[in-house]
Amino acid sequence: MGDIKYKDINGDGSIDANDYVPIGRSHIPEINYGFGFSAGWKGIDISAFFQGVGNVTRIIGGSSLRGTTYGSILVNGQLFADVADHRWTLDNPDPKALYPRLSLAYNQNNDQSSSFWQRDMSYLRLKNAELGYTLPKQTTQKLNIETLRFYLQGLNLITFSKFKLWDPELSTNYGTIYPQMTTINFGLNIKF
Repeated sequence: MGDIKYKDINGDGSIDANDYVPIGRSHIPEINYGFGFSAGWKGIDISAFFQGVGNVTRIIGGSSLRGTTYGSILVNGQLFADVADHRWTLDNPDPKALYPRLSLAYNQNNDQSSSFWQRDMSYLRLKNAELGYTLPKQTTQKLNIETLRFYLQGLNLITFSKFKLWDPELSTNYGTIYPQMTTINFGLNIKF
């Protein structure tokens, strides 16, 4: 109860390596895209660049999803809150639980790569956005400055994706690469 169930693909009455078949799409995105815009009006300028990928799936893993692969979960285990809250339990026997039951010891059955662990890693990210204001020439000439522009810039501001546990651009096993950092910059451009 609460374990992942597998299909006997070749119909020989046994679930084994002969039942492995390709599933999902490649872990390398089939579609990479980007688009942006820039606009200006009365000294105010704005620009944005979006970047994304599509047609990509990955089998997610890691002990924080599936429990420890060695020893006891009581000693070695740290789980995502989402796993703890949405796993199969006697109190939550829903067959559509997001995660299988957890066990104190390693459970090889629930640690197999399968469509259960497959996730759509497509995303759209606001990679760069900038808002600026250039002072009028009449004002800058009084200061003996040719151009004076203030700006606010953001990098990796927001990501839209069905996958929410970690940055969908990262590896399938969380924590192996640092996530994209959101950066906010305030600046001033002066040209004499």
